[in-house]
Amino acid sequence: MSINGLSAAQQRAALRRLVVAFGELNTIVELAAAEASPDLREHAEIARDMLGALVTEVAQPSRDRRCYLPLTNGT
Repeated sequence: MSINGLSAAQQRAALRRLVVAFGELNTIVELAAAEASPDLREHAEIARDMLGALVTEVAQPSRDRRCYLPLTNGT
């Protein structure tokens, strides 16, 4: 059992789900850039980038688990 309570198999399964979600968000960003408002595109990019940072963190289990994601509301 790992420090976060998930087995190695559970961690791999969670990472696979995160990667799929990242791919879907990337598709949303591409669609928003082509067809939608700049605000939608900006929010989709922020969500994609946050999820990408999470995927990277989960993929490296030995890393420090502190959150270094920038806040998007200016604080």
